[in-house]
Amino acid sequence: MDLEKMTKSALEQKKKGNTLQGQTKKQNEKRKIFIDVEELTVDEIYRSLIRHQTPEEEYQLKKSIEDEGIRDALVVYKRNENFVVVDGHHRLSAAKDMKIATVPIQEMQFANQDEARVWMLRNQLGRRNLGDAERIDIALKLTEFMEKLGIENKMTGKNLSANLHKGQKSQKIDRLQEASNIANVSRRNVAKYKKIFDSGDEKLLKEVVEGKKSIHKAHTEIAQKSKPKKELKVVKKAKVYSKEIETIFTKMEAWKKGNISDEDIKNLLQKHFGK
Repeated sequence: MDLEKMTKSALEQKKKGNTLQGQTKKQNEKRKIFIDVEELTVDEIYRSLIRHQTPEEEYQLKKSIEDEGIRDALVVYKRNENFVVVDGHHRLSAAKDMKIATVPIQEMQFANQDEARVWMLRNQLGRRNLGDAERIDIALKLTEFMEKLGIENKMTGKNLSANLHKGQKSQKIDRLQEASNIANVSRRNVAKYKKIFDSGDEKLLKEVVEGKKSIHKAHTEIAQKSKPKKELKVVKKAKVYSKEIETIFTKMEAWKKGNISDEDIKNLLQKHFGK
């Protein structure tokens, strides 16, 4: 084997752009189906399930596209002759910003919107580096749609399509426990997160999902919001009683000295204790 000759040949091929990596990329490009970005429809029903990118994530995505192109195809399904995006919203947005005319797509089939949303959420759970709050948020949404699909399928006698795993429960489920199993976190943490979500405090919820504040700390803040009012009421009541006791004591001392009549002291005691 002439190693020197092989090395020389490999260098010549590299100069021509015929590296193994380059050839693989060309083969993959041939297998992809490309479509004009203008032919893709973005539905808010699906986009609302996607977490917002941080500025750093957006920059890194565009840098990756600039260096290597859009490696992963956008997942779409056909609805009334339109291709609707169910995965790849950030890639599509970046492509539009970067004036890229076409993007690769992978077409899938879904029976209805809920089934598409279940697929989306399951796909998101497969991402790396998800925090507990993000996993719980996705899991709770997932169980909601799974429950709805299960009830609908039970009523119609239909099974879920091939895009979803088989054997889903058709009965009403314990969403907190189911979400706990899916997110691989404790049921207690799921319950805490749901309480934060149900509080309607969007700023606090955003801080939790983005990892700026722990679930426990946010839950404690929510739990304590109602406590100050109750404690304030007790304090005010205690102050009133304290003032009344001081008044009675002063009057009793004056009565002992003969400065207040028996009738007046009786009326005073009747006023405070005869209610």
